Amino acid sequence: MLNIFYQKRSITGKKHLRFRQPTILISNHPNTLIDPLTVASLPSKQVFFLGNAGLFSNAFTHWLFSTLYVIPIMRPGDKSYKAVNNNDSFRKCYQHLAQGGAIYIAPEGGSFVGRKVRPFKTGTARIALEAEKVYNFELNVQILPIGLVYDYPHKFGSLQLINIGEPLLMQDYKAAYLERPVETFKQLTHQLEDTIKKLTLHYESDAEDLFNYQFAEVLRTESKSEIAIFNTLKDIQKGYNEKQKKDCYSTTRQYFEALRKVNTSDKAFFESQNKQGYHLLKYILGLLIGFPLFLYGGINNLFVALLPYITAKKIKIYPGYIATIKTLTGLIALPVFYTFQYHIVKHYFGNPIAWYYLFSLLPLGLFAWKYFQFSKNAQLFFRALGVPKKEKAALLAQRKKVLKFKIS
Repeated sequence: MLNIFYQKRSITGKKHLRFRQPTILISNHPNTLIDPLTVASLPSKQVFFLGNAGLFSNAFTHWLFSTLYVIPIMRPGDKSYKAVNNNDSFRKCYQHLAQGGAIYIAPEGGSFVGRKVRPFKTGTARIALEAEKVYNFELNVQILPIGLVYDYPHKFGSLQLINIGEPLLMQDYKAAYLERPVETFKQLTHQLEDTIKKLTLHYESDAEDLFNYQFAEVLRTESKSEIAIFNTLKDIQKGYNEKQKKDCYSTTRQYFEALRKVNTSDKAFFESQNKQGYHLLKYILGLLIGFPLFLYGGINNLFVALLPYITAKKIKIYPGYIATIKTLTGLIALPVFYTFQYHIVKHYFGNPIAWYYLFSLLPLGLFAWKYFQFSKNAQLFFRALGVPKKEKAALLAQRKKVLKFKIS
């Protein structure tokens, strides 16, 4: 389901997923339940999770999350508990690691919307090092850092980049831990936080975040891969001084404001200036030829497509849960509606037509969504064609200035 929701998924550092020893997988946590599900889907090993103990508040959720391999953890600041005591949960973690298991932990201690890594809690370091201590440093525990990068995490069909970093071996911290355990917890925690910041996009200001969204859009128009875009953004972040960064932000913002004034996008404007005839033919033929399939896929997937959006809109919930609500609603709605529609077709037309119909639903539903996006791009392209010559020249000049900021 995640591969359907995030259709453009890129992964770096896959070689680190082939581990056999006990491993704690960590990541930044901007997208609630989607983050642990994403990380757990990567290795071949079954991954257990540390989850807020509040999730176990009643019999049903206790059964559900226990079935989903979640170990409850109390968090400082939670009003549900007079005193925080995680000794039993930590013991379960030690035992699981001793059996060669894998555990996912979000060291930020909660999920926060936005591209900013919050300060890490020391729990991850404590669990890793104390598990080793309990078993005389014979477990060979490692911590595997994973950076999760989303462009628009709550939107269907958006992008997801997964950067898997070098694992940190707890054996390397044995001497320091045995001599100064508390300081070593803090040292390791800071190192983990810095590592995740390098593996993801971490921004201190809204202006920096906006620039990176806009600049990434220009780089995608230039057919750059998500990995190349990530590296370019990190290069600018590390290699530019504050004055250069402000120049980047200002120039890029002005270019996008100019695009908004003529109601078009960077991609549409670029296409209107490069191989214009090819793109014109592409949109006209694509709209005409694809329309019957769009109609079929759209009508037969209407309820499956709309229900997740309506549900997410109606439920008053923290924005970070929107993608989770959409994914879970789709996961339930898809088999229910498809089964219902299959039986209706079977009743009137019988098999094998009903089977052909059933197997056509998902691929043509995805086609309908892509056609809808294609039609929006076509509309922006036709608007770009109508931009007056003088304004086109100004936009081209501004775009060239933006592209000068590329480093790699």
